Amino acid sequence: MILAILLAASTPPSTTAPQAAAPAPAQQTAAQPATAQPPRRTCRMVRVTGSRLGGTRVCRTEGERDESAERNQDAAREMQRDSGGNAEVIDLSGPGR
Repeated sequence: MILAILLAASTPPSTTAPQAAAPAPAQQTAAQPATAQPPRRTCRMVRVTGSRLGGTRVCRTEGERDESAERNQDAAREMQRDSGGNAEVIDLSGPGR
């Protein structure tokens, strides 16, 4: 559950910004062929843990999703490394149970 909270906190919601218009043919260079298209954005619904309400719509490009996944994996590895196996076990059953 803590990992889900950290993952949600580490990925800022994407705002739907207007895409820049394609450059005019006179402005295109040899490095930019006429068929070049901006990265395609895909959207998905992200549910909030513990909420019965609908989720949040998150729209990102494939590159943004890859970067987010890499950051989340790095954060999870760091948490595991920092714990070092020295986690304290707490008995919640109480005395005499």
